[in-house]
Amino acid sequence: GSAERGARQGPEPVLAVLPGSRRSEIGRLMPIFGAALAKVQAQGYPFTVELPAVARHRALIARLAASWTVRPRLIDGEADKLATFRRARAALAASGTVTLELALAGVPMVVAYQVPKIEEVIVRRLIQVPTIVLPNLILGENAIPELIQAECTPERLAAALAPLLPEGPARAAQE
Repeated sequence: GSAERGARQGPEPVLAVLPGSRRSEIGRLMPIFGAALAKVQAQGYPFTVELPAVARHRALIARLAASWTVRPRLIDGEADKLATFRRARAALAASGTVTLELALAGVPMVVAYQVPKIEEVIVRRLIQVPTIVLPNLILGENAIPELIQAECTPERLAAALAPLLPEGPARAAQE
């Protein structure tokens, strides 16, 4: 509603960061996400970060986030996660079901994923879809930027994420 849109246009926009639910993906994506957020901040975009943390990996997430220049507020519990989605101006998320939750909440996002090289070789042979982002599969178009494997760099994530903070065509394409 309009109250939620108003919350999304507050003084410091909220950026939701969702590094995944498995230890391996959290370990791989957290350093990349932290570096990407620093690059977005360096471009002069003000924002605060809220990071819904999977309870069983909260300590790992807190430890990895401690090295970030942009300090996230860790969010616990499903209800508070959904409240973050309502406040979020944009999101940086690991590929997975959370992308559907974000799409349903109307949150523009950038999706990232990285697996070890051997897994990539196996998965690319098994999966014959043009996208790994569930909302893109449902829409039949790549409306949501996805940066996977070699493309999942801080530079590319920041370049895709920064245009989602102000009003403009990047946001409009996902709204």
